[in-house]
Amino acid sequence: MNETVKRELNKTYLILTNEDHHYEESYEVEMIVKNELERILPLHVLRLDGGLQLFFEISSMQSLKDCALRSKLTAETIRLLFESIEQLMQEVTNYLLDMECVVLDLAHIYTREGMFYFCYCPWERNEILSAFREML
Repeated sequence: MNETVKRELNKTYLILTNEDHHYEESYEVEMIVKNELERILPLHVLRLDGGLQLFFEISSMQSLKDCALRSKLTAETIRLLFESIEQLMQEVTNYLLDMECVVLDLAHIYTREGMFYFCYCPWERNEILSAFREML
């Protein structure tokens, strides 16, 4: 997975690109785009040469990794993160999405005003328990 950050006039995007330029269409991306899930970052999609680029809007947000580097995460922040992951799991289940496609990496979890938002990347499948352990 390639990633870049793109800044426009008043928006900032995290762009995730499929490395092998081959992605088999699935309902998952369309489900996220059309339903705007609460815990998944707002998503725009660009299909290019059989590949897919996911544009996650991260305007006015900070990655959890950046927050952790600036100051220690408090017990309250960690509690809110766990609650957000629990809410995310329920939301993903309600929309028949696969939790293993949620990127549980501090660099891809964004926060704004005490809320946490996650990236959903259909070609990145990670066993949820090992991804959770790695995140911690």
